[in-house]
Amino acid sequence: MQPRNEEIDYGIEIPEIYDGVAVWVLKCGLRINRFAGEPGYERRAARIQQWMDEQAQADNDKGSSHE
Repeated sequence: MQPRNEEIDYGIEIPEIYDGVAVWVLKCGLRINRFAGEPGYERRAARIQQWMDEQAQADNDKGSSHE
């Protein structure tokens, strides 16, 4: 799924993976892997997904430490 321009809040660059927008962050807070589902970019998409999963886990860990 590629977002429409009006849905995008900002992009995240992950220099060790891709020197450009790797993750779109929508105004609703949803994060989208820019390369997910793109033929020929499966390896890059997997690395970005791993980064996104690690970020989500870190966010969850922060949230659970405040309880």
